[in-house]
Amino acid sequence: MADSSAALMRPALSAPRARGGRPSTSPSPRAGRLINQWGSDHTLSVADSAVLIALDMYERAFHMDYGAKAGAYVDAYMGALDWTNADKVFKASR
Repeated sequence: MADSSAALMRPALSAPRARGGRPSTSPSPRAGRLINQWGSDHTLSVADSAVLIALDMYERAFHMDYGAKAGAYVDAYMGALDWTNADKVFKASR
C-alpha cells in the first residue's frame, strides 16, 4: 500500500493495545478519505462505507500466541496484511 495510506491506517489499528475492541479503517466515499474508528464489536462502522481493514483486539485473539504482548500481535498483523490489495480496494472506493 502507498506509504501515506498505510500511515493513515496504522493509528486505528494499533492505538487500543491496552483494551479490547475492534479498531478498523474504512474508506468513506462521501468524505473522500479513510476513516479510523474503534468499535466494541463487529456491528459498528461508518454509515457510508465498508470496513477495509479490521483488527480483533480482544485478548482471546492474541493471548495464546503473544501473551500480554499486544503490540507484538499488532506488529505481526500489520506485517501480514496484503497492502497491495488494500490499496486497490481503497482506490476503487474513491
